[in-house]
Amino acid sequence: MLDRVLRLYEHRLFALLGSALRPGMVFVDVGANKGDFTIYAARIVGEQGHVHSFEPDAENALWLRRTVATNRLRNVTVHETAISDMSGEATLYRGADSGTHSLVAEGDTDGTKVRVRRLSDALESPPDVLKVDVEGAEMSVMQGAVGKLAPLVVIEVHQNRGVDTGALHAFLERAGYRIESLRGDQWVCRRWSTDPR
Repeated sequence: MLDRVLRLYEHRLFALLGSALRPGMVFVDVGANKGDFTIYAARIVGEQGHVHSFEPDAENALWLRRTVATNRLRNVTVHETAISDMSGEATLYRGADSGTHSLVAEGDTDGTKVRVRRLSDALESPPDVLKVDVEGAEMSVMQGAVGKLAPLVVIEVHQNRGVDTGALHAFLERAGYRIESLRGDQWVCRRWSTDPR
């Protein structure tokens, strides 16, 4: 727990967001879990900015709402929904811990029905920064975000959950992104073209 408070984990991602975000920006956290990045971003973008936090697991979303309320953050909207390439309902499979639930089945795991939406339907306009950590559903999220993709996208890529990294890389390049690795499984995607997606 102390490592979360002191940000001793994911320090590179915290540093990247700290340098990329500015007051007034819009940050989207897809797969927000308990909200570490949501809270961090909300403090940076301030009252003139906004954070949209998407978390489909009911327990995580409850924790996230309590954290937002405790910190008196009025610039955060918590969406208790998964993001995918469709809108409707899907099965969320429970992982070993709160950060490993996924829309992608893995072995004999319990599942629960959750609401799903495309990011293109959930947002009015593209955000400034998009963070995606969805345990194997990365391609579905990106395909459902066409029209609402941010200039800067950070994606946690879960090859162990069957992600086709070649296809995902090609999709992002076609969408006008230059891709670099923050660490092996974390991609930083910066848009360089004027592709309307």
